[in-house]
Amino acid sequence: MFTVRMNTFRRNDDLKRSVDNYALCPAVTRIQIVWSDQENEPPPLNFFSPAARELIEFELHTTDSLNNRFNALSPPPTEGVFSVDDDMLFKCEDLKFAHQTWRAASETMVGFVPRLVTRDEETGEHRYRSWWFTWWNGAYNLVLTKAAFLHRKHLDAYMTLPPKMLAYVDAHRNCEDIAMSMVVARDTRAPPLWVRGAIRELGAPGISSSGGHYRARCACLDAFAQVLGGTHLQLGTAKAVP
Repeated sequence: MFTVRMNTFRRNDDLKRSVDNYALCPAVTRIQIVWSDQENEPPPLNFFSPAARELIEFELHTTDSLNNRFNALSPPPTEGVFSVDDDMLFKCEDLKFAHQTWRAASETMVGFVPRLVTRDEETGEHRYRSWWFTWWNGAYNLVLTKAAFLHRKHLDAYMTLPPKMLAYVDAHRNCEDIAMSMVVARDTRAPPLWVRGAIRELGAPGISSSGGHYRARCACLDAFAQVLGGTHLQLGTAKAVP
């Protein structure tokens, strides 16, 4: 059994489709919806399917912060947490396999979206690589928290990061997922694990396909590494396949 922890912001149609989808998965114990919109109330429970209403817990935050994704106001009832964006859909069987894979390596992160971070040995600067670069090289050292399993204890660890890092996430509205990967790698000294699954993304591609996005991510890596004394990211090559 596991908890779905879903980040959302002003996309109620996507939110409904995602929540209703995950409510059909027998292993889902609760669906925690991270609500950081102070200008709008969450939709009523009858907006969702009858199956979903029993599982939903709206987590109402007083600030609009990407750090809220990991700031659990009430502890998830299960050790396993599936962190997911509101526009990412997965089949229940893929989630079941990913959860089983995570249970066999519950200290680390198990996710559907891997990425590779490299470091220029001459300049010391970090490079956040695209999906295609990651795939071509057959190696990765982080999985994105828009679709990843992790232990609930890592949520607490994230919120005890140096205030400078949390403030950076707020100021740039980016990179909370990179910070979490660094937290887990620092605390476990283990690589994440990539699991294969059919991903369905709702809506159009966002900023992640732009050059500015990659530059911003590289800047995050450099800033966070300075605070933590390195990225601590561990290289992995394994791929779990159903």
